[in-house]
Amino acid sequence: GRRAASNKVSPKSSGGHKRKLRSSWTASLWLIWPLVLWGLIIIIINAVGYAKLDTITGPIALYNMLNFLQIRYQRAFYYAQDLVWQTDVAAKDALRKDRLPVALDTLMSEWKAALYGREAVPEETSPHFTLAEKGLIYSPGDGLNVLYYTKDCLCENQEDCEPPESDLYEASRSGVDAMMKGFMSTLAEMISQNGSQPTLQGREFNYLWRMRPNIEGGLVALNEAYFNQVESLYKATLELHIVAFALTCVILLCHVLFILRPFMAATSAETKRIAELLAQLPPDVDVEGLVARALLPLKQGPADKTAGDGEAAAASSGPVAPQFSRLQPGSFKGSFKGGALPK
Repeated sequence: GRRAASNKVSPKSSGGHKRKLRSSWTASLWLIWPLVLWGLIIIIINAVGYAKLDTITGPIALYNMLNFLQIRYQRAFYYAQDLVWQTDVAAKDALRKDRLPVALDTLMSEWKAALYGREAVPEETSPHFTLAEKGLIYSPGDGLNVLYYTKDCLCENQEDCEPPESDLYEASRSGVDAMMKGFMSTLAEMISQNGSQPTLQGREFNYLWRMRPNIEGGLVALNEAYFNQVESLYKATLELHIVAFALTCVILLCHVLFILRPFMAATSAETKRIAELLAQLPPDVDVEGLVARALLPLKQGPADKTAGDGEAAAASSGPVAPQFSRLQPGSFKGSFKGGALPK
C-alpha cells in the first residue's frame, strides 16, 4: 500500500513547484520585425516620391506655356511677313488694324504669363494660363540662363549665327528675354506706321528676319530645359520605386533564410520532442484536460484569474493524473507497466 501510494503524482504535493505557462511576444516580434521595417521603408519611399511628384505641376505648366508661346510667336511673325509683302495700302491697313495687333497682344500675354505666372494675366481664363502658378523667373534651372545670362548663339543651326562684325551680334547673344522684347517692340512700331510702310526691304523686317533663328532656337532651348526638368522628376520617382522593389526582394530573402527557416526548424524539433513526451504517457491519462488547465490562465483576463484558479483546483481534485509540466522523457518507463496507473 505505501509503495503504491508513493508512485502517485499528486497535484497537492507538487503545487508549490508547479510550472506555469507565460505569454511571450518574443517569437512573434522576431518574426514580424522585418515586415515592419519593410513597411516603414515603403512608406518613406512613397512619401519622398509623392513629394517629388507634387512639385511637377509647375514645370509641366511652364512647358505647356512655352509650347503655346512658340505658336504665338510663329503666328505674329507670319502676320508681320504678310504685312511687308502686301503692296496694296488697303490690305496693309487691314492687317495693321486687325490681325497683327491681336497677334501682338496675344503674344505679349503669353510672354508675361510665361515670365511671371498667372498673376500677370488675371483676366485670362484659359487652363494653360491658370495652371501656371509660377513663371520662368521663379523657377530654378537652365531656363534662367537661357532667358537672361547666356552670351552664346542660340540658333539651332550654328551657321545662322550673326558674325562678330554684324550690327546684331550683341542683340543676338543677349538672352531670349531681350530678343523677345525687341521682337514685340518692332511689331508695335510696324503697326504704328501707315501708307506703304513697312516694306520688305525695311529696317524693321530686316531685324525680324535676321533675329528669327536666334529667337526660335532660344524658345526651343527653354522648352527643352523644362522638358528635361519634368523628365528628371519622373525618372527620380521611377528610381525610387526600383529601389523599393530591390529592398523588398532583399528583405524577403533575408527573412526566409535567417528568420523563417531557423524558426521552422526549431518548431519542428519542439513538436517532435513534445510528441515523444506524449507517447510515453499511459492511455488513460487525460492529456487534453492537462493541456486545457495549463492554458487556462493564458486565456483568462486579470479579472477572471482568481476564478480560473479555483476551477483548476477543483478540477485537480478529481482523478489523479501526472502534472504535464513535470513530465520528463522516460519518467514513466520504470514506474508503470502495461500502460496503466498503479492501483
